[in-house]
Amino acid sequence: MNYQVFTVAQVRALTAADNYSVLNTSDYGGGQWIYDAADTSSSDNTGSVLVTTDGKRYKRQYFITPEMFGAVGDGHTHDTNALTAFFQALNGKTGILTQSYYIDTEIAVALSDCSIIGNNNSEIITDTGYSILRLLDVSNVTIKGISFVNNFSSSDRDLGKALVYSYQNSVKDLKITECSFTVPNAPTSAITFYCNVDINTAPSAAKSIDGLTITNCNYDSIGRIGTTIMNRYGGIDKFDKCKNINISNNKVNNIGKSDLADAIFLSLDGCGKNFQVNNNFINDCYRIGIELTGGWNDGEVSNNNFSSSSSAIKYSPFSWQCSDSRYLNINNLVVSGNISVGYARSNFKNLYNCLFSDNQFIVSGDYAVSISGSSGNKFDNDFYSSDSIYTTLINGASTNNVVNNSKIINNATSGIFAIVRFADTGTTNNVFNNCEIVKTYGAAEFDEVNTSGNVVLNKNVNNIFDSNYTLINFTADADITNITVQQLNSSLFRINDSSNLLTQTRNIIFNSFKRTYVIRNTTAYPLGVKMAGQTAPAVIIPKNEIFYLYCDGAAFYKIAESGIDGVWNIGTPPNITASAGSFAQQGKQITLAATVTTSALSANITLPFIPEYGFVYFDGTNKVTCTGGSASATITVAAIGTFTFQLFYKIA
Repeated sequence: MNYQVFTVAQVRALTAADNYSVLNTSDYGGGQWIYDAADTSSSDNTGSVLVTTDGKRYKRQYFITPEMFGAVGDGHTHDTNALTAFFQALNGKTGILTQSYYIDTEIAVALSDCSIIGNNNSEIITDTGYSILRLLDVSNVTIKGISFVNNFSSSDRDLGKALVYSYQNSVKDLKITECSFTVPNAPTSAITFYCNVDINTAPSAAKSIDGLTITNCNYDSIGRIGTTIMNRYGGIDKFDKCKNINISNNKVNNIGKSDLADAIFLSLDGCGKNFQVNNNFINDCYRIGIELTGGWNDGEVSNNNFSSSSSAIKYSPFSWQCSDSRYLNINNLVVSGNISVGYARSNFKNLYNCLFSDNQFIVSGDYAVSISGSSGNKFDNDFYSSDSIYTTLINGASTNNVVNNSKIINNATSGIFAIVRFADTGTTNNVFNNCEIVKTYGAAEFDEVNTSGNVVLNKNVNNIFDSNYTLINFTADADITNITVQQLNSSLFRINDSSNLLTQTRNIIFNSFKRTYVIRNTTAYPLGVKMAGQTAPAVIIPKNEIFYLYCDGAAFYKIAESGIDGVWNIGTPPNITASAGSFAQQGKQITLAATVTTSALSANITLPFIPEYGFVYFDGTNKVTCTGGSASATITVAAIGTFTFQLFYKIA
């Protein structure tokens, strides 16, 4: 059907004699208009309502654009008035943005039952203040595909505003998706929703957030915080005032500045329930990735990825604590599949009945994980790695936490207190079950400081479970001799002093028996290991250390120390260069490997401590089997070139 086409000025000039129920306009973006006979009061705003000389109201149909309200959209011309009119006319409609719009004043608007849709070129730009869009009460609104760009420059930290924000207003079913945010030169945030800012707010004045989704957005170079959601309210229905939140599938880069204590991607502040924070990729926050402060219940935090581009950017992937007893604690969260590679620990405080699983916390220069004041949490199949004085610290009266089937690595080569430390009065009844401990340096796997009653069951240290070791306990402050029976039954020994009898280094003396041994010293002193009748000095194993030893029937020889990065030396025979090697342990087998370069035919390589098990191969093709039990063997390389060989030791 064809309708009469007018300019906007012609529509305004229509009189009582002109009875059009539907008409079209050709300027201000064009569009179709319908006469609303029931409306006698709406003001003419050019974009969505036109009023004729006789008082008829024509309402724009389908969608509106800023151009319909007079916007230029070139990114330079001041479009503040047009954008304000556009947003004020949105309720019940779809708004389309296709250009770059510059504004010099914050736009504040209440929205309902509408969508604001952009494309790859849609921008709203400012450079005159912290904020672009303030949302008053909002209900059933979608904002999609818009870039919010703030080029304002300031050193003063903004407290409360953001590029898009709501302050002490209610939000119901708001979705922000496929948008981007950048504010590189001012310490303000991308998105903030503060429904209640005072815990003593009267119930009659309390606002709420129910249904807030931020997905598939891009945060890049944000001066302060990516997103803050705040509900500081203490009423009986406090958790219902902030619920049904989903922050997922966002890409985040360069959040905050190095001198800000609150440079954070996501801060959930106060209390709330029923939230999801999933599948976000977070790189380079200056303080915290995801912060929970207060009481947050029944949430899921899964499959988030945290990284740092340099060691100068040390941020905690997670920093969670309940800072006010009126919010109770952080309860009933599922935390799974998160991966963090960086330079600062994750801190979990005041957590109750949460389930962690399949997370990876890999940290250089700090602990991997600190758990404090928490109870009843379960950790399954997690991976913690650190090179600090601990890998995992459990303290602050934490109780009844269970860690199952997890792997805990410490790569430090000195200065370690313990791989896992339990500390502080009241930290008790925590259980580590069936966990794997990997260490490079001789430190205690677990220790307790000012506490007791924590339990470690069937731990696996450097790929050997406690249950695989033959336990030998000192029964006096003297050497242990004549353990022939134990030798015949095992190649793995853990030497312990459960009654704390030792006052100095003592020896354990084996009868003559050719074998490769793993000996673990869990006493409080270094341990000497030697054969009966051995005249050479004993091999000394420091406390909390594991040694891999070979006995040729007359004396012990050290192969390597504990850890997965040991080193061994094959010497420098004539015509051999690059003769350094490496050590690795795989289950009940250890492997010595080296790459060598020969400069002449028939070059000889001397290998240490060939046991009764093992073989050597060159380039994986020419295999030579080693037998016997001699302390060394000479292998002749039959060609000039570079060769790789491996020597396998069976340790159990």
